[in-house]
Amino acid sequence: MIPRIITIPSILIVLLALAASNWRIRSLVFSAVLKLPYAENDTWAERALKMTTPDGVTLVGDLFRPKKPGNHPVIVIRTAYGRKSAFNGIFSNFFAHRGYNVFVQDVRGTGDSDGEFVPLSNEKKDG
Repeated sequence: MIPRIITIPSILIVLLALAASNWRIRSLVFSAVLKLPYAENDTWAERALKMTTPDGVTLVGDLFRPKKPGNHPVIVIRTAYGRKSAFNGIFSNFFAHRGYNVFVQDVRGTGDSDGEFVPLSNEKKDG
């Protein structure tokens, strides 16, 4: 009997290795798993956009969006852990490539935003 060299786990390992090394394959795998459209858009980012709240505090955020003109759905992420984190960059680009506008903002008193950080107290009026 000839040993079975190619097994389902070995195929999965090869696919995962390819996905880790190639962003296009990784993108296809994530799109299939998450049941999202495939990456079809070039993107661009506007960094350190400032907005002023009614009480005068400046909040800072980054906008990632498709270059393709048109109306696109929006994902807003407000974080106390820093808008410049690797996770936020990967997440934002992932969805911007799929036609979403993604706005990542430092909450009051964190990152580059002004004010005092008091957990969950200013979210309703700032968001």
